[in-house]
Amino acid sequence: SAYMGDEDKFVQKGDVRVRVLSSATDEFATMVQPDFLLAFLSVLLVWVVLWVYLGSLFLSCMAMFQIIASMPVAALLYKMFGIDYFEFLHILVVYLVLGIGADDVFVLLDTFRHIAETVAPLEMEGRYPRDTLHRIVRQTWCRTAGSIFNTSFTTAMAFMSCSGSKAMPMRTCGWYAAIAILLNYVFTITFSPAFMVIWHKYFQGKRCCC
Repeated sequence: SAYMGDEDKFVQKGDVRVRVLSSATDEFATMVQPDFLLAFLSVLLVWVVLWVYLGSLFLSCMAMFQIIASMPVAALLYKMFGIDYFEFLHILVVYLVLGIGADDVFVLLDTFRHIAETVAPLEMEGRYPRDTLHRIVRQTWCRTAGSIFNTSFTTAMAFMSCSGSKAMPMRTCGWYAAIAILLNYVFTITFSPAFMVIWHKYFQGKRCCC
């Protein structure tokens, strides 16, 4: 047992050891609360790393929203495919999506900054003309969409290999993880460029933490 409390003991009955379980002992409920706390702390830690690395509160909040949003949308598609089995193991996919989603955002934003510095260094006012910004975003999208797709697709296929498992929790968890990872890719190449443009036009260069 992963959890052994005072009310969860084995009692010797002759040659047989009997496990006595009290109705007050709920092992699953005892373990879930700390695990959810760890998941929340993981989200908070990744958000702080995003904020520090990207140097923008706006970008870090939008990136975290995008990453978290892929989870319930993936669950919706998961249900639409006719799969009803969903348990605590599936929630652990959040750790995978956090890492993969943050990496995708880092790649996209780093590429945007690199192309921007190469194509058209910022003028004193700190804003690109509309046509220049359009060209930079287009080049960024073309350069990163393929590479991010390759990493996301191979990871999703690795989880789809769980389809060969005879254990229902492992098989369905692999499906859910694959859907969440692919959705995160879709959000990265659609939602991320949009909030990246908003950040450049309204927040970049501000003295506040935005």
